[in-house]
Formats: sequence, structure tokens, C-alpha cells
Amino acid sequence: MRHGATARRTVHRTVKKELDVQIFAGQPGYAFDQELAPSQEVSQGVLIRRTRTSRLWPQRLRGRAIAGILYCLRAIVKLRLRSRLGDLILVTTEPPYLMVVAYILHLLYKKPYICLIYDLYPDVAVKLGVAKEKDAIVKLWRWLNRLTWQKAEAIIVLSESMAKVIADQQPALAGKIEVVHNWADGVLIQPRAKADNWFAQRHGLEQTFTVLYSGNMGRCHDLETVMEAALLLQQEAVQFVFIGAGAKAPVCQEFVQRHQLTNCLFLPFQPKPVLPFSLTACDLSLVSILPQVEGLVVPSKFYGCLAAGTAIAAICPPFLFARNYCRSSMWGHH
Repeated sequence: MRHGATARRTVHRTVKKELDVQIFAGQPGYAFDQELAPSQEVSQGVLIRRTRTSRLWPQRLRGRAIAGILYCLRAIVKLRLRSRLGDLILVTTEPPYLMVVAYILHLLYKKPYICLIYDLYPDVAVKLGVAKEKDAIVKLWRWLNRLTWQKAEAIIVLSESMAKVIADQQPALAGKIEVVHNWADGVLIQPRAKADNWFAQRHGLEQTFTVLYSGNMGRCHDLETVMEAALLLQQEAVQFVFIGAGAKAPVCQEFVQRHQLTNCLFLPFQPKPVLPFSLTACDLSLVSILPQVEGLVVPSKFYGCLAAGTAIAAICPPFLFARNYCRSSMWGHH
């Protein structure tokens, strides 16, 4: 579950209030975990049902879109029974059009629902040039957003800038928008010296100044600036470490090969038990986002960096929420 910290924490806090919670989700999709999770299980008092459709064609944009549609259809079939709907539906934007499922179930069974928005589509696709504002699919998508948001009991977003974008598009919804910031597990991830870090030792990082980019290497992230920095610093005692995958990972690897850089190390996503060591195996953590998608997506890796206690370099527009956090909390320099 991408951005899973918000959903998991919300669910677990709800369970502590002695409320019955059920989850319908896809299979975990990170590259390090290719095994299928149980199709049904009970975890910490929560009944979880999973479908395999989310694992179909995960590397292709069109394939992911088709898999998302199949997931939505599967959700409608699985949740068609009133007993499985409960009293309130919490629906996310992963896949982006999943909110339509909640709207349909609301029409059929009069069940209220809340929208948890991770990324704001179709705005992201338009800003990245994947789609155009005049495209029929974009117009349909915006119409569906208006339809589903208007009927929602509440709309949860991850930053104030995202709340402003939605409120500017639909002023009538301003009263039902709530900002719930993402977070990291501060018990699992804590500051750790590189000298005592087996991950740093295994990859030969303890004696070098290490710059870490850990997370999704997707279309919304400014990795071009990072690669140019690696090129400029190739003669310095600086090691760049990239942990993750995504659409821009092959582009970065091709850049390294073309310029014959020896100061870049690429590693796959790490399992959760390794995160306390991988996130602290550096001297500087990177957070990046393209200016055109500010307010449309939130770089949630920022919270993991805070938990790790490392220095953070943010490649972002001046009004990004991460910079505002640092400024309001009087952390570092801006």
C-alpha cells in the first residue's frame, strides 16, 4: 500500500476505539516483495481481503491503468454485500479512480464515505505532459472528481497546499477538507551512527560522505538535478546512494553509464526491517519534487528522513510544505 502509513495508523487508531474495521486492498507491490500476501487474514484485529489484480503489468503506465480498473471492478463485486460495507467507507486514490467505487456503493446502499487523497489526478498527468487539459479522459476525470467529492462526508489530504488546490477548484468543498499529514514510525526508525550501522558497512559507506535518495524514483521527482550534482562531484569523496525504483530509475542508471560515474550506487527497495539501517546509512538525505506538481503530490519520504535524524536537502519550489515545516520549526537553513 503506497502512502500506507496514513491508512495503517488511521485503521489501528480506529480499532483501539473498539470499532469493527475491514480492509479491501491489492497485493503489496514493492519490488523487494514478490511473494503474495494471504488473500484473507486478520491482522491486529482488522479483517483484510486482498486481490491480485494490483500486481498485473506493474511496470507499464497503461498496464497499471488497466489493473486499476480491474481492481475497482473487483472491489465492487467483493463489497456488494451490505455486511461487508459497514457503516462508513474510507476510500483512497490508489488507484486514482477508486473513489468512483465508493460513489457507486453510496448510490446503491446509501453508505457514507470519506475520500483520502494521496495524489491529485488528473492534475498530475496534465502537469507532467502525460495528458492534455482538452483530452476527453481529463474532462471525464474532473467530472467524476466533482461528483465523488460533493457526495463525500469529508476529504482528507496530506498537505495544506493540496487542500488549497482542491478548494480553489471547488470552493463549495472547502468546509469538508481536512489536512492529515503523513508520518513515519518513530519507534522503528531512529537516529543511528554510521559506525554502528551494518547496512553502511556492508555497502562501504562508513568512510565516505554519503548522499541518500530512498524511495520512489517516479515522474514527479526532480532526479535530473540529483544526477547533475553527482556529475559535478565525481572527483570528490562523495557517494550517492539510490534505493528504490520507478519510471526515472533507468534514466538515472543510463546517465551514470554514459558519464562513467563511479560515485553512484543503485539498490532495490529494502524490506521494512532493514529501513532503520538503510535510512540512517547516510550523512545527507534527499527529498525532491518537480515545481509543477507542488500541491498535487506529497513527498512522504520526508517523514522517514526526519525520523532517521539525518540532514535533509530538499530540491523543491520555495513554497513546498517541507520547506515550510523546516522554517516554522526553525530547523537548518533555507
